[in-house]
Amino acid sequence: MVATEGKTKAMNENVSRQGWHLERSVSISHIISTLILAGAVASWAMAADTRIEVNKSEIGHSEQRLERVEQRLSGSYKQILEELKDLRARIDRLNDAQSRTRGARPAPWSDERSNP
Repeated sequence: MVATEGKTKAMNENVSRQGWHLERSVSISHIISTLILAGAVASWAMAADTRIEVNKSEIGHSEQRLERVEQRLSGSYKQILEELKDLRARIDRLNDAQSRTRGARPAPWSDERSNP
């Protein structure tokens, strides 16, 4: 039995040597690689922050341009409406003049049709 216990003890020692183990020492290569990795993460974060600031600035400029374009379009839209009103008034006057000379009916878009 003593021989069997000795063999079992020797096998357990071999298994424990081949299995997982942790050491309290830290290799210099681990420290260096961790510092390099931390530096890379910090560099990436600073570059991302710079890109975010650039995009924020570009968005601000785009919003200002959009506001200027909207103001110009609003002015143009008002001008077009005024010109359409003027054209309608001219057409109505021409139509009235022709209807007086010929006795024709008023144009479908004129106010005379709704107020007989």
